[in-house]
Amino acid sequence: MIGIGSRNIGYFEFNEGVQRETLKKELSSLPQILSVTITDHQYIINNWSTVKGISWKGKKEGDEGLFNILYADRDYAKTFHLELKEGSYQTADEFSTYNSAMVINEKAADIMGFKDPVGEIITSNEGLKFTILGVLKNFHFKSFHFPIDPLLIVPIHSTTKGGKCYFRMNPDSIASAVNNIRNMFRSYKTDYPLKIGFLEDDYNSYNRLELIAGTMFGYFTFLTIIISILGLI
Repeated sequence: MIGIGSRNIGYFEFNEGVQRETLKKELSSLPQILSVTITDHQYIINNWSTVKGISWKGKKEGDEGLFNILYADRDYAKTFHLELKEGSYQTADEFSTYNSAMVINEKAADIMGFKDPVGEIITSNEGLKFTILGVLKNFHFKSFHFPIDPLLIVPIHSTTKGGKCYFRMNPDSIASAVNNIRNMFRSYKTDYPLKIGFLEDDYNSYNRLELIAGTMFGYFTFLTIIISILGLI
């Protein structure tokens, strides 16, 4: 099991004034950009939507669980260097035989009891049906201190506007990549500033906070033990 590939990845949010496919095409044309993926305003680190009431073939009474859900385009796995275990990773724009579809991780497949998940149907609590196109190998999309949760990835439509854009850069030309992105974004004439973040920095900051919290918890535990001993004495 691996974590999400965060090195050399930048991101920014854009509103409904910018079309996803147009932005992605222009970003991908920059020589410093290796891959681009867009999510539906969802942040990668510990900010995942959840859903319950999912049904599937063979579900037993009482088999209820909370599934994490992500809305992302076809290059999500490629951009974050995730490995596909079986099936394919596609979007709603690329298939015509299904009403809707999704990709799941191994944990979700295990919970549902599927030995061969590809082609199985998942029904949402609203009655919407999704065909499983592929299964991603388990990866840590939250802190390494937490177990891997079941994940459902639903494709977003490229013609929709707005979202959060993640892009993998050539490590030798990050500065020029950021500069070119800023210049490109000015042409959209948006009424908000472009704020570019870096996923690796965010992960490092988050891990430092977890380390500090863990250290403080250890100190408080030690202090509690000392107070208890003094009380006994």
